[in-house]
Amino acid sequence: MKKQLPMGWSRIVVGAVLLGVLAASGCGPKFGDVGGKVTFQGKPLRWGSVKAQWTGGSPGSPNAASAKLGEDGSFDIGKVPAGATVQIFLQIDPINIGGTMSGNKPSPDVIKQQQEKLGYQEIPDKYKKAETSGFSLPVKSGHNEFNIDLKE
Repeated sequence: MKKQLPMGWSRIVVGAVLLGVLAASGCGPKFGDVGGKVTFQGKPLRWGSVKAQWTGGSPGSPNAASAKLGEDGSFDIGKVPAGATVQIFLQIDPINIGGTMSGNKPSPDVIKQQQEKLGYQEIPDKYKKAETSGFSLPVKSGHNEFNIDLKE
């Protein structure tokens, strides 16, 4: 003998299934990610972060994101609202090379060697601000490839 669910349960089950189908069909906010590689003077930029800021999106949601650069200059900024136009710029943090116990600072040669080892490169200031970098793109759902070639 088959057991049947009480009268109201069948409606709840059907409602839950419909809700799942609607959620899977793309109702709600859509997002994309922005990724690519950054090069400077033909070489991968390995030290720093790629920053993105945008207007629009859902109220109360963030309007900026960032990603650290990989060894090969790659980056991937996730969860950017589809339909937004992002302004992209770079942040190159200085390398903290402290002094010795006696208070002496390392020689310029030692500093330069450490910077080269870590992949630090100083870039023109215009690339460090959203307003002046010259990099922007409209974001679509899914992956948005955006390679950045910095000129001196």
